[in-house]
Amino acid sequence: LYDIDTDDEEEAVVNGLLRSYPGLFTDYVFIDESRLADRCSIGIPTLRQTLVRLSQRRILNYIPGRQTPYIVYTRDRVETGRIQLTDDSFRVRREHFITRIEAMMHYVQDQEHCRSQLLLQYFGEEDSHSCGRCDVCQQRKNDPTPELVRQIPELLKNGPMPLDSLANACQRSPQAIAKALRFLADEGQVRIDRKNLVYLQP
Repeated sequence: LYDIDTDDEEEAVVNGLLRSYPGLFTDYVFIDESRLADRCSIGIPTLRQTLVRLSQRRILNYIPGRQTPYIVYTRDRVETGRIQLTDDSFRVRREHFITRIEAMMHYVQDQEHCRSQLLLQYFGEEDSHSCGRCDVCQQRKNDPTPELVRQIPELLKNGPMPLDSLANACQRSPQAIAKALRFLADEGQVRIDRKNLVYLQP
């Protein structure tokens, strides 16, 4: 190596290889092109070109790495006609498939819960907030009645409440509270006395 005629870049690369990878003389080694380029104070494209030139001159043997992602199968690929499923494997796959289908149907048909929350719950994240942008959240903003119909009876479980206190607790407009109370009264779930006290019907 001391007698070969090299330019400055080639000499820097050869010295960088010898100092970074002492096992070069005995076997192929993987090199870190980014780290080697930094050590030689050159760019990665220049490093690769230099390695190719050195390889062409038979000073070293350079095998370029792949520039695109690739997949390595760790097991043999079995032909479709030779695949065998046990009864237990088939049952488990069938149950998983049914669970996914039911989750998709629930996502499409549910009109009470935020779409984003439903997706996160499917992937195991239970503690999440409403997105405020899906169709369900937009419907809540336009018509808060369904949410209030569930919320008001829970608040009244501790006892009757004045109408203004109920509105403050729900953080909704008096118009929205009145609409929800009319629905609950028609359903026989609440009653309002002359003093505007709201009671939960037994």
